[in-house]
Amino acid sequence: MHEGESASSHLNDFRSIVNQLKLVSIPFDDEVKALLFLCSLPDSWDNLVMA
Repeated sequence: MHEGESASSHLNDFRSIVNQLKLVSIPFDDEVKALLFLCSLPDSWDNLVMA
């Protein structure tokens, strides 16, 4: 996610990538998806990620 990009746009992009990986038999459980999503947020979201 880039600074200034909306969270909903980033989430939609993230879901699209996860779905594409699922189509080629690379599934992720919910915990891994949550961790990957949190790690993809920019530094300005650090306070939220730590909470």
